[in-house]
Amino acid sequence: MIDGLDKYSNEEDVLKIILENKFSREDSHRTYNFSGDIVDACIDSSKYADPIGLRLSINDEVLKFLDSKDETFDKLKLAEMDETNVLLAYLVSNHRYCATDISSLIKSGDSYLELVGTGLAIIYELPQIIPASSDESLYKYFRSREISKESLGIFSSDSFINFSFSKMLKEERVVFTWMVNNLTSLIEIDAIDIDENSTFLVKLLRENDYPNETHRSLYFSALKKKPDFI
Repeated sequence: MIDGLDKYSNEEDVLKIILENKFSREDSHRTYNFSGDIVDACIDSSKYADPIGLRLSINDEVLKFLDSKDETFDKLKLAEMDETNVLLAYLVSNHRYCATDISSLIKSGDSYLELVGTGLAIIYELPQIIPASSDESLYKYFRSREISKESLGIFSSDSFINFSFSKMLKEERVVFTWMVNNLTSLIEIDAIDIDENSTFLVKLLRENDYPNETHRSLYFSALKKKPDFI
C-alpha cells in the first residue's frame, strides 16, 4: 500500500475510483472533462485549463497514487483508465517533458502512449519527432500550430497534402488563420501543386465569409504560381 492513502484501504480501491471517475475533490470549485480524442485532450488542456485548478480538482489520494509512480509511462497508463481524460490533462499541464521523453512515448508501441506523445509534440512544437509516415498525426499538428519555415519540409509530401486537403474539405467547419498561413507557406515552397489542387483552393477562398489579409496572402501566393488558377 502507498504511504498517505488514508481514505482507501489499498491500491485496488484507488484504481476503482479512477475507473469510476470519482476522484474529484468534494470542495473543488470546478470540475473538468476532456473526454474524447486523446491528442485533442492534450492540446485543449494545455490551452484552456489552469494547471493549479486541475490539480486542486483531484483528490489527494489519487494525486499521491500518481506521484508514487516514478516512470512517466506508468503515470500515463494510470491516466488511460480515466475516460474523462482529466488525469491526463493534469499530467500534461503540471509536468514538463523533454524531446527524449516525447520521442519515447511515440516510439513505445503502445497506441495510447503514442497519441499522448503526439499531443505533447504539438504542445512543445516538435513536429520533427512525429513519424513522417503518420499523415494523421502530422495533420493534427497542421491544424493546431503555425508551421515554422524550418519545419515546412516535414509537411510537404504528396501523401500529406492529399490527406490534409481531404480532411479540410470533409471535416473542418472552420479553417483557422494558422491553417491558411500553413497553406500559403506550402504554396511558396512549391509543396502544393496549384493545377492539381485549384478546386480545393477556389472552394476555400470562395466559401470564406470573412476574407482577411491571411486569405488574401493565400490568394496572391497561388496567383503568383499560376496566374489563371481561378
